[in-house]
Amino acid sequence: MQITMRRQRKLLHRLVFLLLAIPLLGLASVQAESKASLWPSTLARQTEEPVKASLHADDAKAAAPTKAAVPARVWLGLRLEHQPGWHTYWINPGDSGLASRIEWTLPSGWTAPQAYWPMPKRIPVGPLMNFGYEGDLWVPLALDVPANSPAGTYRVKARVHWLMCSDVCIPGEASLGAELRLPEQRLRQPDPSHRASVSSNESALASDKAQAAESSLGAFASNPPGLPALREALMRVPHKAMNMRYSRDGDRIVLRPDQAGEALLVGAEGGRFKGLEASYFPEQAGWMLNSAAQRIEVDEKGGWMLSLVADKSFNDELLIDGYLRVGEQAFRVLGPRTQSLPNPSGAPPSQTLEAATTAGFSDRGLLVLLLMALIGGLLLNAMPCVFPVIGIKLLSLVPRTSDEQGLRASGSSTTSQAQASDARADIEHGVRKAALLYGLGVVLSFWALGLIVVLLQAGGNSIGWGFQLQEPLFVLAMFWLFLLIGANLLGLFEVGSGFMRWAGQAEVGALGSGVLAVLVATPCTAPMMGAALGASLSQGPMQAMAVFTALAFGMALPYGALVLRPQWIHRLPRPGPWMLWTRKALAFPMFLAAVWLAWVFVLQTDAESVLQLGFSAVLLLCSSWLFGERVQTGWLKSEGRPWSSTFSLLLLIGGLALPFATGLRPGTDLSDKVTDKSLPGSGQQAWSNWSPEAVDEALGRDEIVFVDFTAAWCVSCQVNKQLVLSTPDLQALFEQYKVRSFRGDWTRQDARITQTLARYGRRGVPLYLVLRSGREPQILPEVLSYGLVRDAVLAAAAP
Repeated sequence: MQITMRRQRKLLHRLVFLLLAIPLLGLASVQAESKASLWPSTLARQTEEPVKASLHADDAKAAAPTKAAVPARVWLGLRLEHQPGWHTYWINPGDSGLASRIEWTLPSGWTAPQAYWPMPKRIPVGPLMNFGYEGDLWVPLALDVPANSPAGTYRVKARVHWLMCSDVCIPGEASLGAELRLPEQRLRQPDPSHRASVSSNESALASDKAQAAESSLGAFASNPPGLPALREALMRVPHKAMNMRYSRDGDRIVLRPDQAGEALLVGAEGGRFKGLEASYFPEQAGWMLNSAAQRIEVDEKGGWMLSLVADKSFNDELLIDGYLRVGEQAFRVLGPRTQSLPNPSGAPPSQTLEAATTAGFSDRGLLVLLLMALIGGLLLNAMPCVFPVIGIKLLSLVPRTSDEQGLRASGSSTTSQAQASDARADIEHGVRKAALLYGLGVVLSFWALGLIVVLLQAGGNSIGWGFQLQEPLFVLAMFWLFLLIGANLLGLFEVGSGFMRWAGQAEVGALGSGVLAVLVATPCTAPMMGAALGASLSQGPMQAMAVFTALAFGMALPYGALVLRPQWIHRLPRPGPWMLWTRKALAFPMFLAAVWLAWVFVLQTDAESVLQLGFSAVLLLCSSWLFGERVQTGWLKSEGRPWSSTFSLLLLIGGLALPFATGLRPGTDLSDKVTDKSLPGSGQQAWSNWSPEAVDEALGRDEIVFVDFTAAWCVSCQVNKQLVLSTPDLQALFEQYKVRSFRGDWTRQDARITQTLARYGRRGVPLYLVLRSGREPQILPEVLSYGLVRDAVLAAAAP
């Protein structure tokens, strides 16, 4: 049965649409579990990250009171090993950051362990104050095993999430596990002398809550863990409970202990508590100005109190539970569940204090990032990836003016003028609608990309702009798409009055044009765009999505201006033969893009794939030609050629399936493929493969270092490489000042490069650095010139 022209056209339209949709949907799949995947798994990657996590089971026997109904307690230890200069966060991260969290998978009937976080430290970051940990951190975890659990070996699993920060912040996660061995005789009597001392201490506390906290923490000694590191970590968990209440005096919050709590501090410090440095860490965030000084004061009765500064967001009902360090002593602060005390002074709260932002930068800083993203998105339209698409879209608008111009030329009667005026209004309405839909396609596509980036980062993946081009399947789909667009522009086949229409609907075509423009824009990074993305992605999902939105508005601005000024369309020239020539000329940038994507695909897989791509391209073009001849010229519609539709479809399927026939194999090491090696005696500058160790070694010899972080799929990188980095003038400059040049390839995912990009505030390539020991790193713009590189090298070489 022959396929009708309309059904065949719909079929091809849907295939083109799927080429765009499938790669985006496939990016969130679990390819990290496949050996052939180019996305590294979390477990394989975490050893390279600044924080390494591990879970340890205590070797000591589980202990509990003699009653069988009481669960046995065992200890686990979560260890976070921080590289120098990196930190993670407490349960209240302070002014910025995210609290670490643990998700448990336990045997049936077991409850999640109680985490006892050690005393954090204050970590200043500019005007902000964060609460977190550095160095080697052990978090004791108390697990109460149900008393009816039979003896044996049990497996517990934990998925740990954290945010690690230095100059930049990177999400991290790890899937951990530990085995617990429960012997038959696991119940033993706790030390009576210890319980007596604990009970005595508990009775001195006024509230039931304090008693419960003291009893729980007192179990440390009644059932001590066997691991020395865990025992030491438990010593850093405040276990002396202190009841406190608070009052407000203007912009101050005053915390006062009860009588027992006051005696604790007096006994600890011998009454010499005035002027002692205090560090208070509230579990509830947002009510205290964390960066303000904290001090112990003495009232008129000789009692002591802790004076804090209120944040603007402070209200009169809060929880003051937390940790308090005074001198060398640490306490667990316990406040009432609810409290609303009168303001002793009657003074209004201060309106002059600056609120600490939870995003890590001020509102003004966010506005600067949004402005940078808007300008960067606007400049994307001039990049070689996007400009042909914009040209094609503008070209499709020219026929809209032909009806009005024809009516004006037909006569000057009142009727003709009225018809021309109506045609003009209809054209402007259609142009405004098309421009609005194009802008909507751009915005929705940027939102989709931003959401994928945020979700993958939340899952522990360190990714950035253009991440989807690190996946060979996406590159292959884009290769096919550019090839078919070029064939369409040359007239090999038609898919309607534009390259992106769905069942002849111009509205969907305009929306699809915006989607396509974003897809082809991802290999490019415009000026100011990289810095804005890098800063926002390190702060949080809301800031990241705001910057992606600003990028979208900037990119949609030139064409979207027709929404406000649709009459500008009448300034385009009248339709004529020039349109056919221009349309065919625009096909060649598409073919060049397809060739470039084929090169990227070969680099990402292996050399044999070039043959598969070649045959695939021939089959697709042949299928397009048969389709075009059947639909457009009609010579294949005769009764003697009923095979044409089937054969065209078979060629299309064969062309799409051919690259998978022998399997997609990841390439080995890309460094030798993208790193230029100088030939002996050639006088050309040698580029070395980048590694942190190699750069440190060069800096240790006091050499000037130039680093080029690049990718084969990055158009901006390749343009800079050809126009600046490969020129004889730059090579002579590097030789004159003995500059060591390194090239880091990000064509495929590389965790070390991703972390280095983030360290310098970037989430994509290109990134160019000029380094020298003892000097501040120089970060060059995304668009290079010889003068920029020369000035940076001269500044580094200056004594």
